[in-house]
Amino acid sequence: MTPLMWTRGRAFPMMAFLRFGGVRTASSSSSSSSTSTSASGTVSKPVVIAPGVRYTECGRRTGSMVILSGWTGAKPSQYKKYLEFYHERGFDSIDYAVTPKHILQPDLAVKHMRFVLDRVAQSIRDKTHHSVVYHGFSVSGYLFGLALIAMNSDPEHFGTARSGLKAQIFDSPPDYDHIAFGLGKMLETDDFRETIVQKFAEIYLWATYNSAGVHHRASSKAFWNNNLMAPALWFYSKADEVAPWKVCRDCAAGWRKNGIEVDEVIFDTSKHIQHMRMDPESYVGGLDDFLKKHGLMPQLSK
Repeated sequence: MTPLMWTRGRAFPMMAFLRFGGVRTASSSSSSSSTSTSASGTVSKPVVIAPGVRYTECGRRTGSMVILSGWTGAKPSQYKKYLEFYHERGFDSIDYAVTPKHILQPDLAVKHMRFVLDRVAQSIRDKTHHSVVYHGFSVSGYLFGLALIAMNSDPEHFGTARSGLKAQIFDSPPDYDHIAFGLGKMLETDDFRETIVQKFAEIYLWATYNSAGVHHRASSKAFWNNNLMAPALWFYSKADEVAPWKVCRDCAAGWRKNGIEVDEVIFDTSKHIQHMRMDPESYVGGLDDFLKKHGLMPQLSK
C-alpha cells in the first residue's frame, strides 16, 4: 500500500502545490520537551537519534518497544496520545513522521526505513529490547512496504530486525490508486482547489510512472503480499474516503489467507486517521485486547 503522495521525478512543482494548500493536520498544542510521569514510571525526555526520529524511554526496563510511525507531516504533539498509551504500559518508543520530501524522493524514504530497522536490530543485539511493535498511520503503509522490501532483499543484514518485530498495527493505510484523491483531501482547500490538486496529482503520477511509480508499486506489492508472520491489527472506517474500507478489508483478508493472524477494528463514521479521537473506547480497547491476546503487554512490577 502506498502513501498519499509520491516520489521521484519532478518534485518541485509538487512541493509548490503543498506550499499553496498546506498539509491539513489536527490542531494541537505545542509539545513539551520535559519529562513526564506515567503509570509505568518517569518517561524520559525524547532523544533525537536522526533528523525527525526520536527515542524515548518509558521509565521501566520491560524489553518492549513501539515504533510509532505518524502520518505525513504530523508533529509529535499531534500523536502524543498514542505515545502516552504505550509509555503508560511499559513500552519505550521510536517515533517519527515523514515529510512530503520523503515521499517525493524515495531514496530518502528507503534510507529512513533502513535506519529504523538497523536501530531495532541494534536494540535487540544489545538486549535492550526483545519485543518490538510497529504502529503506523496512513502513509506508514507505504513506508512499511519499503521496510518489507529491505528485509526481503537483504535477509542476512535485516534478519535480527525481522525477528524482533512481534506485531504490526496499521491505522488507515491508503493504496496506490488513491494517491491523487488522498492528496486532494489532505490539503486544506475548498472543493475547487481540491479538484485542481487531484488533477495535478493524476498528471504527475502519469508523468512519473516509470520513476516514482516504480517505487510505489513495489511497496504496494510488498505490503499486499506481506510475509512478516507477526500478528496484525487493522483500524479503518467505512467513512474514510482516503483509505476505503473495502480495500483495507481485502488486504487484511489476503494477509489472513497467507497465514498472518489478523484482528480488525472497524468504525462506521470516523474520517481518515480520526478513529481514536472519535471513539477512544473502541480504539484503546481494541489495542489493549490485541496486545494482551498475543502476550505483548509488558509485565510491570508493582
